[in-house]
Amino acid sequence: MPLEALAAYRKKRDFATTLEPRGVSRRGSRGLVFVVQKHRASHLHYDLRLEVEGVLKSWALPKGPSLNPKEKHLAVRVEDHPYEYRNFEGTIAAGNYGAGDVIVWDSGTYEPAHGDGESAVLKALRKGALSVRLRGKKLNGEFALSGSSVHANGFSSRRMTNSRANAT
Repeated sequence: MPLEALAAYRKKRDFATTLEPRGVSRRGSRGLVFVVQKHRASHLHYDLRLEVEGVLKSWALPKGPSLNPKEKHLAVRVEDHPYEYRNFEGTIAAGNYGAGDVIVWDSGTYEPAHGDGESAVLKALRKGALSVRLRGKKLNGEFALSGSSVHANGFSSRRMTNSRANAT
């Protein structure tokens, strides 16, 4: 795992007082994983995390994942998280960055909708337009992240029309 990719993540946390993972394990070989975590911090939001190069590239979704292909939801790029964060559930103690309750809302595997593997994901992210096929319990189908000029780290997310998503 590229440790430098986690520098911003580690700088924001006091591991003596938080149960969040430090980032020491590597991923297995069962395909690329995604996770959506429901995070009740200062404001309720969801976090989308996609495995790329041994870390979880992450976006905060203030309104949650878009389940309607006609709606776009803001997705703000946040710091990379360690791979083992995909299973993190618990309470981040008061006084820590992101203090509040975190649960895994959905998880599964994903693949880029165009191209193959992590190199296709990285190329699409550099271009500011990534479409992925999610295979989760609630989210299943093609979803897109598109760059936004509104905010330096801003993306919009939306479900593509050929997708199935369950809000439960």
